[in-house]
Amino acid sequence: MIRHGPHPSPAPLPDCTYETGIGQAHRYAKAIYEAEGSDEKPLPHLYVKTTKRIVTNESADIVQMLFAYGAKLGGNGLDLHPAALRPEVDALITSICIAINNGAYKAGFSSDQYVYAAPFET
Repeated sequence: MIRHGPHPSPAPLPDCTYETGIGQAHRYAKAIYEAEGSDEKPLPHLYVKTTKRIVTNESADIVQMLFAYGAKLGGNGLDLHPAALRPEVDALITSICIAINNGAYKAGFSSDQYVYAAPFET
């Protein structure tokens, strides 16, 4: 039995190869960005197969989109962003993005040791 996330599935999901997943034979994210005419190559990104466009490369936006549309796709009615917990979940997502994601991003472009150390100390 093949596992897809937390739920077992008897067979692979359709359209789950790298060729069909993005509608082109791109093997690396670099090729997707080049097809869009972009010199940037950040990850993660949310790519829409039908339009062949990157919708966003912002982690927090991707999480929010998955919250908004993921339950509809899964069909099990699981609410990953319940109204009662939204303020707490949103605050946590924001703090993670600022401290970890943005810290790692900034450190990758810096030659200053403080920029490397500051996110680690947070």
